[in-house]
Amino acid sequence: MAFFSRSILRQKIHEAGQCFFNYELEAEEKLAILSKFEDLDDDGDGRVSFQELRSLRRVMDSALADMVCSLFELADRDGNGVLDCDECKALFFLMTIGHFCDLCNGLIIRDGVSCLDCIPNDYDLCGNCV
Repeated sequence: MAFFSRSILRQKIHEAGQCFFNYELEAEEKLAILSKFEDLDDDGDGRVSFQELRSLRRVMDSALADMVCSLFELADRDGNGVLDCDECKALFFLMTIGHFCDLCNGLIIRDGVSCLDCIPNDYDLCGNCV
């Protein structure tokens, strides 16, 4: 199993998000993502700040909004604290393919593991919560 630094992981997520957007989505799905990016960009500066992303709590379940916000750092490829349109594509990619630890809501990128007591309850647990 290979381990990556956070910056390499961010770059790989960004590349996968671009491929997903360019090759896996239909035209109407691409337009929906671009429209959502514009909706999140409250101040119209072409970037989505963490605070703007937190505004999702107004329109979706707060637990789900918190999970989306937990992906912000991974989607922020250059680490500047805001997401440009391409970084938001990576965020939407993570939301589409990722699943979350049932204990801490952390993203599980590789297959999760479950303890024997949790298997009958179909829990996914990240490495930190096992």
